[in-house]
Amino acid sequence: MIGEIPGYQRYTTTDLALGVSGQPVVVYSAVVRGSGTATVVSLRNGTTDGADASDTIDAGINTTVVRDYGAKGMYFPSGCFVDVDANTSFASFNFQQVQTRTP
Repeated sequence: MIGEIPGYQRYTTTDLALGVSGQPVVVYSAVVRGSGTATVVSLRNGTTDGADASDTIDAGINTTVVRDYGAKGMYFPSGCFVDVDANTSFASFNFQQVQTRTP
């Protein structure tokens, strides 16, 4: 679609926004791997780690968790802020920046 930007980002232990901060995003999948200790990665609807968590992914010690949000994906109307625990080996996301979407 015109005006929609496909993207992919991979994170280690850095909290960041997917795509343009504060702009609507659809997340299609996530892969999270814990390091020497268990980890938690939260996807938040907003621009900071204080925003409500729409999903939380727990990965055990040296364990990889794959989350598939389906063909429609998970919609974040206020942007998607990824809150990454320090014990995360990596977290990667398939997403698309969108103009707007009706649920």
